[in-house]
Amino acid sequence: MSYEDDKLCWKDAARRISKLQESSSDRSLNSNVNVILDELNSLDYATSVVDNEESALQVLCKCCTLIQSGGNDDFLSTKFCQLIVNLLAKQKVDLNQETLNHLTSFLINCIKICKKWTLLNILRALGSTLYENGSLCEQFGDRLLGKDGVLVGLCRDKSQETDVLCNTIQCVANICMRSSNGLHLDDKFITPAFNLLLDLLQTSNPNSCGTEIEHFRVINAVLRALLNVLVLGCANQRYDLGPLLAALKNYMFCGLPGYKPVYPEERNHQLEDQPGIEPDDLSSVHLDTIPQKDRTYSALSKKKKRRSNNKKSKQTASPVAPKQTSVGSLLTEAPTQTFSAMNLNNSSSKEAGRHEDQCISLRPRNIRRHATHYSKSNSFSQKSDSPALNTNTLDRSGAESSGYHSASSLSNASSDSEYSDSEAGQMARLRSVTSKVRLNVLLCLQAVIKNTDKKVLFGYWSSFIPDNTMSASWSIFTTILKDPTPKGRAGGVAVLMDLLDGSRQFLVAAEDREQHSSSPSARPYTSFSAKLSGIVHELHRCLLQALVAETSATTKAQILKCLSILVLNSPYNRLKEGLVSKVVRQLRPLLALKDPNLQTAVLSCLKMVVCVHTPLQEVVEIMRPTSEEINFGNRNVSQNNNNTTPDSASVDLKPDLQVPLESPWLINWCVNTINRRENSLVVRLEALQFLGSFVKSYVFLLSPIVVERLRSLACSCLKDVDVPFTLSAMKLLEEIARAMYAEFSSRTDRNAVSKEQILQFWLKLLDGPLITVIQEGSSVSAPSCSAAVDCLSNIGAVIFNELALHKRILCITLLLGLSNDEDKNVKASSARALGVFVLYPCLRDDVLFVADAANAMLAAMADPKIMVRMKAAWSLANLSDSLVTNMSCGDTSFMGDFSDMLLLKLLNTSIAAADDNEKVKSNAVRALGNFLRYIRMSSLNKPGFVEAVENAVQALVRNVGSGLMKVRWNACYAVGNVFRNPFLPIGTAPWTAQIFIGLENVIRDCKNFKVRINAVLPLSIPPERRYYGDVALYCRVFATLIDALKGTEKVTEFSEFKYRDHLRQQLCNSLCHMTQMMTEEDASSLSSTLKENYDALKDYMADYVRYLQTQESSFEDQKEDNTAIEKLSAVQGAYRRVHEELEASKPAVKILQDVFGEWTKATGTEDETRTTEPVKSE
Repeated sequence: MSYEDDKLCWKDAARRISKLQESSSDRSLNSNVNVILDELNSLDYATSVVDNEESALQVLCKCCTLIQSGGNDDFLSTKFCQLIVNLLAKQKVDLNQETLNHLTSFLINCIKICKKWTLLNILRALGSTLYENGSLCEQFGDRLLGKDGVLVGLCRDKSQETDVLCNTIQCVANICMRSSNGLHLDDKFITPAFNLLLDLLQTSNPNSCGTEIEHFRVINAVLRALLNVLVLGCANQRYDLGPLLAALKNYMFCGLPGYKPVYPEERNHQLEDQPGIEPDDLSSVHLDTIPQKDRTYSALSKKKKRRSNNKKSKQTASPVAPKQTSVGSLLTEAPTQTFSAMNLNNSSSKEAGRHEDQCISLRPRNIRRHATHYSKSNSFSQKSDSPALNTNTLDRSGAESSGYHSASSLSNASSDSEYSDSEAGQMARLRSVTSKVRLNVLLCLQAVIKNTDKKVLFGYWSSFIPDNTMSASWSIFTTILKDPTPKGRAGGVAVLMDLLDGSRQFLVAAEDREQHSSSPSARPYTSFSAKLSGIVHELHRCLLQALVAETSATTKAQILKCLSILVLNSPYNRLKEGLVSKVVRQLRPLLALKDPNLQTAVLSCLKMVVCVHTPLQEVVEIMRPTSEEINFGNRNVSQNNNNTTPDSASVDLKPDLQVPLESPWLINWCVNTINRRENSLVVRLEALQFLGSFVKSYVFLLSPIVVERLRSLACSCLKDVDVPFTLSAMKLLEEIARAMYAEFSSRTDRNAVSKEQILQFWLKLLDGPLITVIQEGSSVSAPSCSAAVDCLSNIGAVIFNELALHKRILCITLLLGLSNDEDKNVKASSARALGVFVLYPCLRDDVLFVADAANAMLAAMADPKIMVRMKAAWSLANLSDSLVTNMSCGDTSFMGDFSDMLLLKLLNTSIAAADDNEKVKSNAVRALGNFLRYIRMSSLNKPGFVEAVENAVQALVRNVGSGLMKVRWNACYAVGNVFRNPFLPIGTAPWTAQIFIGLENVIRDCKNFKVRINAVLPLSIPPERRYYGDVALYCRVFATLIDALKGTEKVTEFSEFKYRDHLRQQLCNSLCHMTQMMTEEDASSLSSTLKENYDALKDYMADYVRYLQTQESSFEDQKEDNTAIEKLSAVQGAYRRVHEELEASKPAVKILQDVFGEWTKATGTEDETRTTEPVKSE
């Protein structure tokens, strides 16, 4: 029958079934329905048969009604279930709510009353109906997953056949699956589903299923269903994390040599007191065996065709099969090949070729939707290489960053029909099903890792990662090193990558300590830092071992990515030297490989080496070329990479692109690789990015001639047609410029970079392609122009001042012109560059330039793109800093020439930006504080300024009380700048109380101690009593400081504990500052407050004075130095105020005299204190 005939038959059958009436006799009705269903099921649903989904939905609803009215005939129900699967799974008909309700209700009733032989087809139809429709089936949740639900009952029934049980579990999986619109079944039904699946995983055993193969089929179904639940991150998952991880680990190694899962009968007497894995005690799963030290490649694991083609060799290699096949004994009797016996250079190439077809694919695959919908729920895509690795949830496909495909996606490739009924065939079938179990366990582990807080999960690390080489426990490295399939090994690597991602916060505590005694008995315990150190060392050892042993190129690339993440998160500065050397020594020969993907992965890992905890002396030693390399004039790695003779390594390179042999060997390799255009573009691009990372961290290792060669190389790369390549070249120039200026400004003993070298570098850049790229603007290449502007912004104040006048004018003119560019990236970069230039001493006092830059920033602040406004706000804050700097330097000519109207525009623009996006606010409030500090009395007398000042203060108060912590921190600092302007009517203006009340709320309630510190700081700035307002406001602020001082005893967040002492010191300093200005009226009003807090205030103040006297060096609270001597003078001023200037008869004054009497106790005597006053005043 042709394609068009099927469509016509469908339409005819749909028309006839719609005309059937329920009033006809049951026998004739059933007969008619039977005939039509046979016709419909005979169509070829592999092609498009249904043109109109609405007609399909009508047929489904009509059949439900007709079959129910006909007495629910089992034969009709079975045929109708086949039609449901054909329409939903093969024709991909989407159900509406009405049809879904009809089908679900019909199928649930069928399950309750049907005969056993029809149950399998009904469950398949129910699985297709529930697929991705869980959010629409909540009204059936209790009937399906409730205590007496049909699915729960079938799963609990121990007498069920394996096929029925697997399809029941699949129904549970489908109803728990997240739909395409992101919705899913309510958590009140997800939780019992999770508990049901976890119970099945814990209690299933071969005895209840008949054979081990059937048992592992059930386990596979449970794991696939559990994956759908785990990706939703249900609340119960967190509470049952220990039992869940124990159950997963129990099946994590099934099928590996020497391993046998612990089944319920054994678990009862082995683990009766250990229901699951516990955090920090992660060896709860009892195992009688230890991992074997070889990876098994059994000849019986080959495909059937390969077995038939190699029958003779198989007979000589395979042992006599045991009478009973079991997981524990299966692979231990097969021939094995140890890693130590493998010749990795020669003989392993054939083995690699045989297993290459089994390697995982790193590209997403579009998997056809099957009748039971297994494959779509378990497909995988490539793991992202960006930091943001960063996603914490999985998509509906099961694992959006797995790095390997699910076992279920392979089900069609290894069906049961491919295996014979012989014992050898059953062994091969068992190996296949156990490999799928291992893969599905790894998928579930990934889902758990992605949906569990890393701090909670870290407590379970030792269950999967050993902390020493003597550990005999089964771990994730057992999978990575011993799994016979490349997909299994890649899956273990993917799990380890997810575990290591973001682990720096925990591993930073690792430390190798020199033991005072070599005797183990002299060390009564193992410290936490030493245990972490053992984990880090073992991670390096096992990954490097896996890198050597791995024969699959794709899996090797995954291992390299995992090693990169490990390097990025390892605290090498706290560990003994040698780890980094081992990594580099292992990676260096891999640069000679022909595979560009592997070369890229190796370079990426080496880039992490030069980026982490820089600079490391060990890296400095690693990168130096050996004397043999220098003497022979070549690098071994370069020779291997280019397959040339030693004398021809640089024959094609121009003299200005050749790097001296004394330079770091990897710099030489990268330069040679980049210059050879026949090399892969991805390798050349990665080499260019590595150079940027190396220069950023280790520029002091590069001689001036090497830096010049790198500049020439980057400039030549700018001519490339590939945009990412040219952007990386520009980034390299930017990193060279930034690193050289930073090294020059650091004033270290190295003196690696001189001012003349930097100046010559910039003169060549400004005469070369940099200015050309900027002048072309976005019309040629907007990304390149933006990158060039970013590069120009790193010239530095010292070097810019050394340029000739015409070159400075050229740079300024280009930036001002690009500030109006149409491209958002170019516009944002130019706005940021102007913000850098406006701080240069040679430009900040230039009124014309500052005015032009201000107008450009005002225009950028009106841009609709958030990125442009964000960069413009940062530049605006820098411009405000330059105004304050000019004012502090006493530059009256600048202040007189700077337009008040422009200042008013800047102030109003900052006020508007203070209510913009959070990324804009943080710099807008900083600008507001500086502008309010800069305003003079002459400006306040002009129209619009008084109103603008009031609006600005209110904007600051709003941001002090709410928003991101960075915004609140900057807003508090800005309030301090307001208090530094003596011309503002602080104390008399109506907004005075708003400022102090806003600061009080932060001091009292904010959980972030750094923000509290910045809120307390402005209270120690006002130079006169009038700033604090009336007596009531003054006393309120004073009482708030005392309450906040006592409140520091309660630290709710452990991360804030390290800031507690600093907060106490700042609170005491502000109290001393306010006491210096206290009046007798203030003292009288504070009597009750001081009486209640006398003891606490006295103790805190005594501790504060003792702390100040122990400080020998100054520390900075803000940009202005607030040294210990200055703070001691505030304490002295408070002492003098309460002892000499206030009336001693008042109770409050007596209390303060007693509190500040600690001053004389701490310094010896009052006379000694007074003798130091002239010295301090000087």
